[in-house]
Amino acid sequence: MNRLEQALRGLHSFLLAALLALQVGCASTSEVEVAHSSESPHADYFGLVQKFTRQAYLYSGFINVFQLHATMINEEILARQLRYLSQSYGWSDDGYRKEREKAVQRASSSIDFFLSFFAADLMANGLDGEKSVWRFYLESAGQRYQGTVKKWKAPGPEIEAVFPFVTRWHTAYRVTFPVGTGQVQNQETKFVIQGPLGHQELAFPAVIYTGAQGASLGVDNGVGI
Repeated sequence: MNRLEQALRGLHSFLLAALLALQVGCASTSEVEVAHSSESPHADYFGLVQKFTRQAYLYSGFINVFQLHATMINEEILARQLRYLSQSYGWSDDGYRKEREKAVQRASSSIDFFLSFFAADLMANGLDGEKSVWRFYLESAGQRYQGTVKKWKAPGPEIEAVFPFVTRWHTAYRVTFPVGTGQVQNQETKFVIQGPLGHQELAFPAVIYTGAQGASLGVDNGVGI
């Protein structure tokens, strides 16, 4: 090995060590970028999902404890998704109304967050089991609610269509909190995940309707996804 090769390998090792050092003990949260074309007929919906989605990464030393994306399912996102599913599956008008009524009833007493979660450790990855090492809380208007976690029950292609940041490495979950969607979405809100392996808080903005944003569960103007 000549001196140039030795120097290049040494530089590579230094840069790799520096990058890993930046991640030691690191926990970060941020908004998520949803890849889509501005010419897409669904661009407005993707922009809406992006606005109410946060991503987080937690490290312990060199180990990636978890990475996640969380989306607040407010009334407008839910209404757009219902229209999309109706178009995709060819629901009848009656079928659509029944699904919408179920959504309205559910949203009146609870709010859901879609969670796309990955952890290399299988024990840390099982969020819906009795032995889960994670707890979820929602902080809104001075109140704190504990969430329940279940797998998101939908075909993979459907999940990827309505949540375009999902990858095959992540597991999809539904985190439900016992407080009405309308009550939460109009407040700045914190989504909290905590356990013996770490703690993260994700901040969500209040929903501000301008009258031109499209459909909500309360007033369905026929705007689809």
